[in-house]
Amino acid sequence: MAFRVLDWRVKVAVQIGGGNTAAQLLTQGDIVPAGVSEKDLAWLLKRRMIEEIPDAPVVEEAPEAPAEESVLFDPLSHKVGEVIEHLKASDDEEIARVIEVEKNADTPRTTIAEFTK
Repeated sequence: MAFRVLDWRVKVAVQIGGGNTAAQLLTQGDIVPAGVSEKDLAWLLKRRMIEEIPDAPVVEEAPEAPAEESVLFDPLSHKVGEVIEHLKASDDEEIARVIEVEKNADTPRTTIAEFTK
């Protein structure tokens, strides 16, 4: 059985394991996530803050998004000074990659192409 939020905002406590709960703020039209206690659901239903929707699937908590993959630094979209600062803080592999990109550019900037730590 699933529930939909009728009120503008509803704060619910969701079980996250080990007897712990996390507060989750829902807005009108949201589906109440699994893990909300029966007592809390009854309280929200009584006050007409949520409604029962028997045909809707129960929404499970979405898994945490994977960590963002690191985006490679593009020296061609930065000023020379910014690229030099990046190179000073980079390891040898990154320095070689950035210099190679710069050397293969339509108009390579010699200050960057000849960079050494």
